[in-house]
Amino acid sequence: MSTSVGKTRPVVVVAILAGLVIALAYLVESRGDSGAVHVYDGTAHDLPFLWQRLVAPIATGFPSADNERVYLSTAEPQQLLALGALSGDESWGLDLRLGYTGIRQIIADGTSVYALNATRLTAYEASTGRQEWSTRLGDGHVRAILEDAGDALLAYYGGDLIRVSKLSGAVVDRRLIGRLLWVTPVADVHEVDGGMIGIDPASGVVLWRTSSVPFMVSEDRKPQSAGSARLLVYVETERLCMLDVQTGLYAWCAERPFVSNAVVDPSQERVYVLDEDYTLLSLDIASGDSEIIASFPFSELVRDSASYHYALSASADRLFLYFGDTTQLFALAINPG
Repeated sequence: MSTSVGKTRPVVVVAILAGLVIALAYLVESRGDSGAVHVYDGTAHDLPFLWQRLVAPIATGFPSADNERVYLSTAEPQQLLALGALSGDESWGLDLRLGYTGIRQIIADGTSVYALNATRLTAYEASTGRQEWSTRLGDGHVRAILEDAGDALLAYYGGDLIRVSKLSGAVVDRRLIGRLLWVTPVADVHEVDGGMIGIDPASGVVLWRTSSVPFMVSEDRKPQSAGSARLLVYVETERLCMLDVQTGLYAWCAERPFVSNAVVDPSQERVYVLDEDYTLLSLDIASGDSEIIASFPFSELVRDSASYHYALSASADRLFLYFGDTTQLFALAINPG
């Protein structure tokens, strides 16, 4: 009898361990790391829910989206990941563990995906992930911010502003930033003692000078175009403002604790941002007036998770929300019909 028990004990232990592994995998897959999940509540507004899924924790930076896919830079494993915008299914993924430092910024334009890390700017084919070109910008250990400038990319890289051709990856121009804050088609905005000035990019003539408080420019607080003459910016960490680049004056500012980046609806009508109560707000571009359009409460009471990373991205028809505390990615339809 004892011999029989001795022979079966390893099998029982293996079976128990296998069961625990399966249970743990199910827990992680279904509930995320925090033990609770965010639940979509769209009762405040008829905003169609498309899908939600778990993804690996994303690295520093924010997702980027076009009409076909949403692109993420994940930290563990270190990948550039493309998911179908309509389904959330994986389109392709690139393993970036070997010889590559983490992606800091991503921009998608429908044809290519551009990824900026500490030293290089690399272009990938949007539909396949095939590398198109890669250009070394420097030695790293600097601020690295990427902006779409039509047929070129602008990299605010340390103390340099670098213009790179989208087609070839060639560096077209490189100049010192100095006290330049941001480049727009209307005015190059510079910080000066006591305020800001706007300089005509073609003639170099000073267009305006104001005592407005200069806005922030950082990797996680990047200005965004909201039309040819408007720039969505952060004045201090949690103060979201709309700058009129024709006058240098702030049209409005919204002051409340936002936990995510803000994104501009490509139709140029609304701004979306997540507040500390996991409520999705829509702000009118012209006035800054806000309305609650959805909320994402936890399924159960959890400890404060304000230190986690929350990120938004938008395409012409869809809005993507990432919750770092549960590693959930939600997709909602905007501008339906």
